[in-house]
Parts: sequence; structure tokens; C-alpha cells
Amino acid sequence: MFKPQNSTGSSFSSSPILTNATGLRRAKSNHSFSTTGCTASGINAIGGSSARGGWYLEDDEEDGFEERRERSNSFGAGGSCSVVRSNSLPFQKTKSNSSLAMMSLTGSLTRIGSNSGSNSSLLRSLHSSSRRWTSLIRSMEHLWDREGGQGMGMETSPQDTDRSYRLLRLPNNLRAILVSDPTTDKSAAALSVRVGASQDPPEAPGLAHFCEHMLFLGTDKYPRENTYKDLVNKSGGSSNAFTSMDLTLYKFQASADAFAGVLDVFAQFFMCPLFTESATGRELKAVDAENSKNLTNDSRRMWQITKAVATPSHPWSKFSTGSLQTLKEDVPPAFDLRDALLRFYAEHYYAGNMALALVSRDSLDVLEGHVRDKFGAIRDREPLAVREGDGERTAAVRAGWASGVHAGLGTSQDDFCLFEVTVALTEEGLPHWQDVASLIFQYVHLIGRASPEELLVLWDELRVISATAFRFQQKSSEYSYAADLARRLQYHQDRHVLSAGHLFDPLEEASLSACLAHMTEEKAILTLSCKDNQSRFFHRHRLDLSAAPRNSPAVLDLVEPWYQIPYQLELFPAHATREWACAHVDSLHLPRPNPFVAEEFEILAPSYEPPSATPSPPALVFANPCVHVWHKVDLSYKQPRAHIVLEFATPLPQRDPAAAELFVRYLEHTLAESTYDGVVAGLGWSISSHARGLTLRFSGFSHKVQTLLHKVLESVLTTDIHDALFRLSREKAIDAYRNIALARPDEHGQMFLSLLLTEGRWAWKEKLQRLESLQAEDLAHFHRELMARNSVTLGVFGNVSEESALGLGELVERLMRRNGRFEPLCPSLQPFSRAVMLDAGVDHRLCAIVPNDADTNSSLSTYFQAGLVTAAQTAQLMLLAQIMKEPCFTQLRTREQLGYIVGSGVKSMWFRSMVAGLSFRVLSKTHGPEDILDRLEAFLGQFHREILTVLSLSELERHKEALITNLLEPPKKMVGEASMHWEEIVNGTLEWKRNQLYADGVREAGRDDLIELFDSVCLNKEKRRVVSVMMHGKHHRPMRILGGEGTTGKDGPNLRGRVVYLKEEDCLAFRAAHALFPCSPSMFTSKY
Repeated sequence: MFKPQNSTGSSFSSSPILTNATGLRRAKSNHSFSTTGCTASGINAIGGSSARGGWYLEDDEEDGFEERRERSNSFGAGGSCSVVRSNSLPFQKTKSNSSLAMMSLTGSLTRIGSNSGSNSSLLRSLHSSSRRWTSLIRSMEHLWDREGGQGMGMETSPQDTDRSYRLLRLPNNLRAILVSDPTTDKSAAALSVRVGASQDPPEAPGLAHFCEHMLFLGTDKYPRENTYKDLVNKSGGSSNAFTSMDLTLYKFQASADAFAGVLDVFAQFFMCPLFTESATGRELKAVDAENSKNLTNDSRRMWQITKAVATPSHPWSKFSTGSLQTLKEDVPPAFDLRDALLRFYAEHYYAGNMALALVSRDSLDVLEGHVRDKFGAIRDREPLAVREGDGERTAAVRAGWASGVHAGLGTSQDDFCLFEVTVALTEEGLPHWQDVASLIFQYVHLIGRASPEELLVLWDELRVISATAFRFQQKSSEYSYAADLARRLQYHQDRHVLSAGHLFDPLEEASLSACLAHMTEEKAILTLSCKDNQSRFFHRHRLDLSAAPRNSPAVLDLVEPWYQIPYQLELFPAHATREWACAHVDSLHLPRPNPFVAEEFEILAPSYEPPSATPSPPALVFANPCVHVWHKVDLSYKQPRAHIVLEFATPLPQRDPAAAELFVRYLEHTLAESTYDGVVAGLGWSISSHARGLTLRFSGFSHKVQTLLHKVLESVLTTDIHDALFRLSREKAIDAYRNIALARPDEHGQMFLSLLLTEGRWAWKEKLQRLESLQAEDLAHFHRELMARNSVTLGVFGNVSEESALGLGELVERLMRRNGRFEPLCPSLQPFSRAVMLDAGVDHRLCAIVPNDADTNSSLSTYFQAGLVTAAQTAQLMLLAQIMKEPCFTQLRTREQLGYIVGSGVKSMWFRSMVAGLSFRVLSKTHGPEDILDRLEAFLGQFHREILTVLSLSELERHKEALITNLLEPPKKMVGEASMHWEEIVNGTLEWKRNQLYADGVREAGRDDLIELFDSVCLNKEKRRVVSVMMHGKHHRPMRILGGEGTTGKDGPNLRGRVVYLKEEDCLAFRAAHALFPCSPSMFTSKY
């Protein structure tokens, strides 16, 4: 898959330009303003190596931040600021694109706020803080001196005692980092290649991404296309890859026993891929489907339009995903795609351009043997020359002009990076966008005028926060850790491979000055995005206008070629930026000392027990009708951290989910400023609403997490509803629900499944209508009802004593009873939902139109309901899904090319009892949902005949062991263990050894059990319970949406049962007409 770095602007500048973009496909949008500065190299601030950040979008994995090396800026300087104006915002959704990272030096200096107190008192506070931070830094410096691995001198975390490291450089110049961790049952490998879309030949945009896809489809040694995925799946593992502008990365995870075998197949990718003619043609359709999926994604559209205004000769301007158009239809007459792949592979896939990471329980010597044996034959060559090409929110927020501010390092490439500040404007703030821009530039100037002493305090505070996080670094999965190390090897020296981005050098004034020199009005990119016909972008671009006639129009109408986004470039007067720079606002000040920085790290565990999938359970240490307190001190992770969860049990969110969600959003806005310092210091909190009530979660260093909890809880219980903040919160909530109309078709399919199968579930359109009608008094009434009657379950996990846990319980009860009207919720009123029981022998099919008219994709979401299941039956469903996963993907995705997204697995629904089944999902540009359903039915029959009934006992045992390994894998972090415990508590099940029960069920399952279960759940048309949601996209509109009984018109040989069609408006009536699965009575008695 192609992973673009998120960017709200381009870094190309010389001429003053005003751009209008048209391409809006809905009536309303949010407003956002952002300014971006283009930064060159020379900022050597982190661990002796430059750090670099970029946010990547990926479809089926977590987003991540990544450090990079900076070089020189190739975009030029000078000129005046420019504006990109959009008459219709070129986004699909109504939200602003404001996902930005705060990283490194400049990220720590961009907090804006109003002034309170004199400068003299601030300086006294700063000097006091400086002594405090200096003392803390000196107390920790000795910790970084120890060497990691085999005398390699790597800076490692003192907490990282289980893992040992070794760095290698093979004779072929392949660099590798080996990690031995005897505590893990999983192994992982990742290999990065220093090549990406920037190296695509001009005649074939997307070739690097296409090459990534092709490496999975057979090698000389292992020619079968699904050998790799089959081995990974049978080991219970995972695999993936991505291509960015300058890096391609491949990774997999497998069981320790299967690791060596999968690693050998993996290594062949980089020596002898086949690139067969048949696979080339088929996989091109997969890349095209991936591109089609991206066309309606806001982040991708923003990213693409900024590339469109880039200097055409710079690699940043390249279209990077690829499509049928770029790789087949628009290529030169003599172009041969397979030949181009071979040339590209030969030019860029050599050992000196690669970095490998292995993480396993095997010893370092064994891992080194694997690297030398399996990767030593990768060819090397000389690399080619590089181608040329309080007060942490703004005054605007306080003025009601903005609902949020984000700042930090955004897009980052080899030769440039962008520092980004994004402000989400309100309706009132839109006319004041120039005032907001002025505030941003004034704050940059404020930093430049600050004394060295003031900046030193801020820098040292950031050093302490980051060093503390590194000191108590938590383990990540082998899968993600290997990928991270393979990236880091490409950008950092050996000593800093692990510590870059965590350990900061002392502040150098020259480095800061060099950074600030790039953050000027002349180098800024300004983007304004707003609704209706006033939507505009403001950018600073470097455009080649030398060939334009002198009398060229001031406005240029253009169309972005790959996403077909209309936009305009218009000259923007330079005098505005001069006015912004000259303005002055007294309310701006540097950040105050952070009160949430932890300073005490004593570990309270009285003993140690290894991490386990079935750890010792928490204890109910206090219970009355008002509050239940569960507690467990951490015994396994040796971390001074805590995880605290607090749930208000109330039926209010079930009765009015829109009001509950608006209340959550209101509290988030209310608390954003006062809790920001806690987030900077490594603490976290969240609030959510659900059918059971409201849940608050807190995490971070135990020394300060209870302070954060007290602040948040006080606000939750005592907040007043203010009209201005209410309007802002409702506006954001309404925009969020309007965005849902533009979700992917398969996401709509999943929402419809939940609506059909869950008691009391509201459709998103119902919630939107309710939100539009809610008033401030309605929300105030909701809050009063919530505080008048509820009960609280409190879970305290980690480095917290029982005495402290009891104290938190007393605090909660005291605060709730403070208003004098509190009444505990009786057990009979405890909220819960039940699952809908589907009719046996009936195929229910809901047909709906994809609400986004521009989306060319269709989807099928099918759920085969097994019903109420025991632990043994759940284990059998898991085993079936494990066996089916790879054949399903290979048949429907790789061979038949139905679409880019093909998924299968177990769908479990907890409703105080377990209701489960098998679920399938396909998103397709080329096939309608009826056709996909036929293909799915055919696959199910084929799977039964050709795989399940002939499955050998040895193959079955391999699948069993892989699944058992996954089930019994201990959580990597304390939060994983806490989450397991919490789910048992709030569901009332208290089955502390659930994973062991599942593992026992897997171990006891026989092939005949699986065949019988598969037949009853999926194949037997007279007995099976199935519902499908068929989303019809732009290219697959049905003649009409059917309702009632009927036939598909092309029933396959397996379609013998009744078929009942549903329309979107039938969902609630369908749910009301069906029975509900019962709840286990033990759920109530075990909890209360």
C-alpha cells in the first residue's frame, strides 16, 4: 500500500499566489486555517542526530511517527506569501484536516496563551524551574552511559533489560539490527529499502508502489504466489508493506517455531522475485482499486492538491499511488510494465540500499546466522548519485474564533520538512482568519525575542519529559518494533538507532536561530479551508511563471490531474504579511512550567510475576450501592505507571445517544486547555459514551495521573453549560455526523450490520437529526439527570497502592454526593443491550445506495450468525477463521481481483453474553455486491470441498498451535493487562482465565467438529442465519431497491433458502420483528 505523509500544505514558494479550489461534493464544511514553514537542514537537536517527523496514513495498521535525516532545502527562498483560495473546498468531508504532530525543539515552543502575571514573576518561576530540571537531568545522565548489545555503544533504555542487541554490516553492505528477547513467543522481521515514489520514472507514476505489491507474488525459489501469506497465516502471524515518498518497508510476524521458514521465503523477495506476466496484469488491478479507494479520502485529497502546486521538476510533485491510467493506459507506446519493473528493481533493490531488523526469542548468534545465511546473497552495487529535484491555546481560541490549535513537524522528506500550525476556525472566527495568521507569526517572533534563559527552561523541561519516557520505555509488539528499527537504521548512526527522538542534546542557540530563520512570512504556506462558496486555500508556492505572458490573468483555473480536483491560483498582495509581522498582542507568552511532569518513580510491586495471558486477577476492595472499586497493583511490567478507568452506569446514553455524545464533546472542549500540560507530560485521558453509560480513562506516570483524574472528574461532575461553548461543540458534532455520509461503502456496511443486530442502536441519521434539535438547556438537563442517578465502577491498575485506590473511590463518592440530590442506580436499572436473533433458513439482504455520489466503489458485508456460543464453540469459530483467512484472501483478492479490501474473521458481540459468527467484507470498484455475494458463496463451497474436508491432521495441528500461541501471548504493556481485566469487570463475567479456556477449546477441536460447525453456520441454507448488507456505488446502481421476498435473479447452486430483501428504512422494523438473545442472569449477580 502507499502511505503518504500527511501535509496541509506544500513547501514551494517564490511568487505571491492566491488559489481557489473547486470540487466540493456536499453543502457544508468546517473551517480551518493553517500555516506551514519550510525548514532546511542543520538542526542537530536530538541525541546527536537530526530528528524528523511525518504522519503516515495506512489502511489497516496503526499510524506512526518516524524520525528522519534532514538535508538541504531544494525549494528556494525569498518572495512573498501567497494564498490559495477555494470557491468549493476540494475535500470530501466536512472536517478540517488537523492531524499534526508535536515533536522536537520547535514543537515544544509553539504553545500559545494569554498573559497572566508579570514578566518578573514569570522569570522567577522560570529560573526556579531551570534549577529543578537541571537537577533531574543530572540525576538521570548516568543511566544513558551503559552500552547496549555486544559492545556496540547503542544508547538503550535502562528499563529495556529483557532484550539484547547486535548491529551487523554484511560483506554485501546490508545493515542489520538483531534483537533477542527470551520472553516472547513471537518473532518478527522488517526490511526497509531506501527507495520510494520520489524515484518513480516520469513515464510511470506509481511504479515503486506497484513493485512493492509484486514482490509478494512468487520468487524463483518459492514460485507459488501464496506461499508467503500461507506460511504467515498458518503460524498465526501477520504481514504487510508500504511505500512512502522515500522508503519502502516490508514486514511480517510469525510464531517463533515458524520464523526461520518464513524468513527464508521473505529473504527471496530481495534476490529473485518472478514478476510474472499474469501476476503483473492482475496486481495492477489491485493497485488501481487501492487508488480508487483513496479518491474520496480527505487527507489524501489535501495531500494531492499540495503536490499539484509544487515545482513540477521536484519529486514531491509526483503522483505516487499508481493506477491503470498511469501504469498502462497513458504510458509511451514502447513501454512494457514488466520490463520497467525489472529495471526499477535492479536499480534500487540492492543490499547497500537496505536495512534489516529481526526480533525473536532466539539468541543473537542464531539470529546472526539467519541473516548471513538467508540475506548474505543479496547483490550489492555502488549507489547511484541522488537525483536533483493556562495558556497553551491561542488567543484566537479564547476569543471564540477557533475550536482547537495543533502545531508540530508535519511532512518531512530527504531535502525539506514542514513545520505546521493548524487552527480550526469557528463560524465567528472565519472573518478573522488574518488576525489568526497574525497571531501565529507574532508567536514565532516572540520565540525569537525570548532570552536564552527562558528558552533553556523550556528545552530542559522537554528533555526531562522525553528522557523519562525513554527511561521507562514500554515494550511494543515484535511486529511494530522490527518495522521501527528497520526505518531507524536508514536514518540514524549506530549509537542513536534506539535513542534518536528521545534523548535531547543541550540547547544550542545557533540551531534554534537556524530553525527560526526558516519560519518567516516569506517562507510560509498559508491554507484557509472553509465552507460553501467562500472556501479558500492560502499557500506559499514556488511556481514556474517565467513562461507566462506579462498580461496573464491574475486567476488561473486549474485541475489537479490525478484526483480531478478543480482549483485556482491567484496573486495575493504582499502587504498583508507585512502587517501581520508588525502587529503585536500582549496576551501572548511562553509556556509556564508544567505542573504535571512526574518526579517520583518508586515501584510499589511487592513481588514479581512474569507477564501472562491469564494474570492474577484484581480484587474488589470496596463496594456499596454507589461505588465499586477494583484494584490490582502491577506485578509484571516494572513501570511507575497507572491505568485508571471509571464508568458511570446510567441508561441515559441508551435513551438519548446524541445528547450523550454531545456532552462528551462539550467536556473535551471544556477540558482541552486545562489538561494540555498533562498530555505534554505523557499523561492521557479520554471520555466516551456507550450503551452502558459514560467511561473515563486515565493513564500515565502514577505520580501525577491521580492529579489529572481529580481535575477531570471535578469538571465532569460540576460543569456548567455555556451557550458559546455549547454552540461550538454542537457544530463540531453535527459536522462529524455529516462526515459519515462520505465514509467508505464497507464502513457503511458495518454500521448497517450493527444497526440490524443490536437492540436500541440508533442510525447515524437519527443522531444527526437529534443533534440539530438539541439546545443548551437539553444538555444541562442531561447533565443534571446523570449526576442525580448513576453508579460508578472504578478500576485502578498499575503502580498504585490499595490505600490510594480506596481514596479515589471515596473521592468519587464524595464528589457525587456533594450536590445533595444523588441517588445510586439500582441494579435492575443497569443498562445493557441484547443481540437480535436472525431467522434460520433465511438470507436477509439489505440493499442501500452509497450516500457519496462520487464514490465509485461498492461493498458487501456478510455475517453468518452462530448464535449464543460457549467458550468451546467460540474457539472453534476462531480456528475456522484462522484456517480460512489466507484461502479467502488469495481466492477473492489475488486471483479474482474483486477489490483491494477483502477480509474475513470472527465477529463477536458482547451483550452480557457472547453472540458470535463469521463475517466477510469486500470493497470493490469493479464488481457490484450481487456479483461479490455470488463469488463469496462459490468460495465457501470451494473451501468446504477443497480445504476443510481434506485438511490433514498435521495441517490442523499447525493451525491450532498458531492460534493457541496468539491466544496465550502475554500483553506487551500494562495497559493490555488492565484492559483484559476491565472487560471482565464491566461485562460482569469475571472470567479471568478466558484466553486459557479458548486455548483449551482450540486444542480439543477436531476436524469433524469444524466441518459440522461450518456446515451449520455457513452452508446449510435451511438452517443458517445470515444477513448481508449490499452497498451499491456509483457504477453499480441496482435497477430498483427491492423489499420483501424475492430472488436474486442469478442464484448460485447453493442458494436454496428464502431470500428477504430489506431497504434502509426497514432496519428498525426488522429489529423489532425479531427475537433477542437472552442475557446470562449471572452477569448481574456477579457484579452487584
